[in-house]
Amino acid sequence: LSDKETVNYMLHTNDELLEGVEEVASFVHAMNANTFTAGVFKLKSAGDAEAFATSLKDSVLATQWMCGFPEKIVIFNVNGGDYVVYAIGNGEAIEYFKTQYTATIGESAVLVTEEAVA
Repeated sequence: LSDKETVNYMLHTNDELLEGVEEVASFVHAMNANTFTAGVFKLKSAGDAEAFATSLKDSVLATQWMCGFPEKIVIFNVNGGDYVVYAIGNGEAIEYFKTQYTATIGESAVLVTEEAVA
């Protein structure tokens, strides 16, 4: 979080969103971020998870894609709102991520949104 400009660029967030974040981690496809990008945000307050997820979705969907665009976005509220996890990318990659993630995390992961990016 010390380099908010890079976080915003890589994860399609903004400074306002990051104000409520304590820690962030990401995983980005090595060749093309539009193929797969995931972010995990540890929130300062679990009560902000729904609003954060909505703002995150809006920020991602407002991105001006230069070379193609991701097909799908998924956002999870995790551990009662302590964390928000999201992934964007190729439809098959996102389905695989969603399946593996929910199998690993179990009931702690609540799907907030799943929709096409377009």
